[in-house]
Order: sequence, then C-alpha cells, then structure tokens
Amino acid sequence: MARMPMPGTWSRDGFGFQTSACPWTIETWSFLCRWPTYPTSMHPMKFLSLSSRLTTRSMPDQICITGDFITTGLPATRIYRSILEKLSNTAATFAVMGNHDGGSWEHPRGGLHSTREVGALLLDSGIEVLNTRSTSWTGEVHRATWVGLGDLWAKESEPVFAFGGVTETPDPVIVLSHNPDSKETLRNYS
Repeated sequence: MARMPMPGTWSRDGFGFQTSACPWTIETWSFLCRWPTYPTSMHPMKFLSLSSRLTTRSMPDQICITGDFITTGLPATRIYRSILEKLSNTAATFAVMGNHDGGSWEHPRGGLHSTREVGALLLDSGIEVLNTRSTSWTGEVHRATWVGLGDLWAKESEPVFAFGGVTETPDPVIVLSHNPDSKETLRNYS
C-alpha cells in the first residue's frame, strides 16, 4: 500500500501546512485544511467571505475542506457558491462531508436527509467531493493521491471503498476526514 505521512510530518505555516522532512520529497508545498466552518449567526457569510479572501491571498497549491458546510439547511446558495468558487478558482479544492452536512446523523436532529444538496453545491462551485473515494492530483511540481472518508458519525467512513483505487505509489497519500476518530478505521492502510 502507498506510504502515508504520520502525524508530526506536517508543520503549521500561515493559513496552511507545508510538508517537511517527508521521505518522498525535499521540496515543500502548502495546502489549506479545514476552511472556516458553516454559515450561522456566529459565522455570517461576510466572515466566510473574509476567510475566503485570506485563503486565496495565501495562494495554496491545494485547498482541503473537511466538512460541516451547513448546520440544518442550505444558506443563501448563490452567495455561498460565489464564496466557494473563489477557493476552487485559486487552487485544486477537495472536500469531504461532515456530520452536519446531512445524512443519518444530522437528519434526526432536523438536518437534511442526505448530503446530496451540499454535494451539488460543492460540485457547482468547482470543488471535488471525495466522500469515500480517492483521486490523483498533479500540480506544477508535486503529485499526491487524495483519499476522502465519509463521515464517521453518519456511518459513512468506508476506507475499503475510499482506498479502492489507490495503488502503490512513491507519492504521498493524504487522507481527508471530518472526524479525527476516523483514524481508528485506517489501521490497515499504512
């Protein structure tokens, strides 16, 4: 199986992370993980718009968003889409769903029945959704395989399917997950 970086091989760098001391490269590249949360009264659209501007100003190579795009329903979709498009127009942008984005965990709490609506918003915004699947990415200098796990609490964290297309590679394999407890499901994928 492909090599994956262990915790500690990433160092904080501004709004993103840079690889450091990784076995597969001596260069570095930056990517943003966990873009600021969903729009609510505590995080209005103007806050998300500011976060988007700060993110794009840092010019990351990739942007990774690890869920919770909404709480119980879709906000003003046109405005939200324009904010998300700024991210995908800046760099390759990958996302996975969080427990608030709909589905079996959120629906009983008044949220959406499924993640389809949020997924459609992301796709319309140019963001590649990696719920339970992987993709290869090639930038100007770097290559990586991105693996997205579905949400653990929604019982959609299916590494056997997410890693299904991953082959032996010297390139980094980077796993995106909303819930950090998903690491327990990855024991056979190192």
